[in-house]
Amino acid sequence: MTRIRFAPKQKLRRGFTLIELLVVISIIAVLASLIAPAVQSARRAARKLECLNNMKQCSLAIQNFASGNGGLLPLLTTTMDVSGSGATQQLPIGWPIQILPAIDSGALYKSIKARATSAGLNATEQIYLQTFTCPDDTDSFRQPGGLSYVVNVGTVSSSIWGQGVDLTTVPLSHTSSTIDWNVSGGADVTDINIAVATGVFWRASTNGFAPSLDYISTGDGATTTIMLSENLNAGKWWGITVDDTGFGMRALSPLTQQYNVSSTSTATALNQVLGTYATAVDEPWINRPQTLTRAPRPSSQHMGGVNVFMCDGSGRFISDNVDKYAYGKLLTSNGVTFGEVTLSQSSY
Repeated sequence: MTRIRFAPKQKLRRGFTLIELLVVISIIAVLASLIAPAVQSARRAARKLECLNNMKQCSLAIQNFASGNGGLLPLLTTTMDVSGSGATQQLPIGWPIQILPAIDSGALYKSIKARATSAGLNATEQIYLQTFTCPDDTDSFRQPGGLSYVVNVGTVSSSIWGQGVDLTTVPLSHTSSTIDWNVSGGADVTDINIAVATGVFWRASTNGFAPSLDYISTGDGATTTIMLSENLNAGKWWGITVDDTGFGMRALSPLTQQYNVSSTSTATALNQVLGTYATAVDEPWINRPQTLTRAPRPSSQHMGGVNVFMCDGSGRFISDNVDKYAYGKLLTSNGVTFGEVTLSQSSY
């Protein structure tokens, strides 16, 4: 007998309808829109943390430099013996080159000494160094010579602010004797003593003052004095002008500020300048717009403020809405000697 097998009926598969497909797509889109901000926020936080870590490396390098030099900090600009021309020459260098051995770039430091000339670095030394840049600083990150971090240089004459030429002529050089605080007709000890109290990093002054951690610790204190900040307008790490590697407060008049500080009023001198600075509406300070191409003031791409490192090695995020007077006091290294009231840490 022949058996006849019947194949089971197959169920017909029904595909997605257009409406169902649109519903699925809309659900995916809603979920993506909810997740995307969280992902972007996490990436921003990661970049901000990487920036803090890089600044920490710079801060530690400066501290190590000071430890190996009797507590003295790197000078804003000094000279270095180089032999790229076959004979020993003097190359002007800023603080970044001085700390290269302390950021695991000793080979680059040696290469500069061997190949650079007084005219500048060899092209092979003009490279990108991650430690000097913030990943949010698109003009500097992964760019040859990129520099996002600058040091506190105190009060800067408006004659050189944003000009990028403060070494072109000696009178325009940013030193502790640039501003005539007591209208003496030239630099004197009073001018220098007040000037060096307004910042941390200086070039060599006429009385041989050299910035040190001890000077800051016995003055306003390392915890309340900014050492490093970010600046989107910084130059290259081999730069030598204030605009390249520094930030500070701008004196609001030409080359000689002339605050007319008498010998009997030095104890209140900085109350005058900070008061003037705090009331200046157009003063380019944290993340504020400015008309110049360059401006040695704190700025960043981080939302709401900038990363800074204090002289004690601690990192902080300073709001761009910080009180101007408090910001000015954060820059001074020995303002208490010249009239400043002690700064409360709740003020910033």
